[in-house]
Amino acid sequence: MCACAAVSLVLTFSGTVFGAVSEGQFSVSPMIGGYTYDGGQHLSTAPVYSLRGGYSFTDHIGVEAGLDYSITSSKLVTDKDVSIFKYGVEGLYHFMPDKKLVPFVAAGLGGYNMSGPSALVSRKTMGFIDYGGGVKYFLYDRLALRADVRHVVANASAFEYTLGVTIPFGGTKGEARPAPTFASVKAALAKKRQEQVEAPQPIPQEKPRQPAAAAPEESKAREPSPSEQLARMKEQFTKEELDRITTFKTEWEKGEEARLAAEKSAREQERLNQATTRNELSREEGRMDAAPAVKQTKGKSATAGAAKKSALKKWHKTVDRKKRLLPPPL
Repeated sequence: MCACAAVSLVLTFSGTVFGAVSEGQFSVSPMIGGYTYDGGQHLSTAPVYSLRGGYSFTDHIGVEAGLDYSITSSKLVTDKDVSIFKYGVEGLYHFMPDKKLVPFVAAGLGGYNMSGPSALVSRKTMGFIDYGGGVKYFLYDRLALRADVRHVVANASAFEYTLGVTIPFGGTKGEARPAPTFASVKAALAKKRQEQVEAPQPIPQEKPRQPAAAAPEESKAREPSPSEQLARMKEQFTKEELDRITTFKTEWEKGEEARLAAEKSAREQERLNQATTRNELSREEGRMDAAPAVKQTKGKSATAGAAKKSALKKWHKTVDRKKRLLPPPL
């Protein structure tokens, strides 16, 4: 029955266009699963059959009404079955409603109707609250697989887990516009520029000097045709572009020559400075080497010789420091 209902709904709403979960969307979800009790009811795990109908207030928030039916058996009394009819309402919150895989959480409340032997069923009707979650995977815009898990809190608390399909229909979904890219913007600008170039622009005509008005045939003959106007515009555009490229090339060549000349002049000046520094150091070394011999010929005392050695040692330190500071030859 669930399969037939699903097929009929798909055929009925096959012309509806929407995508994933959307505002104003209705849905029908036939499902099947299991029901496992977690308390002291002494009831066995049993299959459960579920049918749910939903409505989405927004892309994220929706509500569902569900009907569940299950038949279980007692673990204490043999051949004694208990029928459970469960009904309730849940609120749903969908994450990523525009994607193919849509997870969601749910919480709700409702009631139980239980029928069976009085020894097993103390209360025929009771209320419950439940909470849980699930996921929907959209195979197509009009069909999605669905898996749910709920914890039902009541006198007969249990875990409910189901698998099924969701068949959405209706709803409004705005068309997604692709984000502009550099290539699309560039193509649009090129197309607009081409249209401006190809569109004939009116050329202002000079007023005739003579007051007499020209004949319509003569004025029409003097006016250039649209093809001639387009040819003139293209020729003017080509000439301007050529002049712009020529000017840029000339300025760039001048700047490059000036830069090379400046670099060459700087290298020459650096060589001259290095040569001058070396010559000065050589002359100073020659004077200092000749100074001890002149002083010895004059016969100075031992005190003067010690002072000369100290001065010579100090000079050598100065020369070494200047050599370290001197840049290496090119």
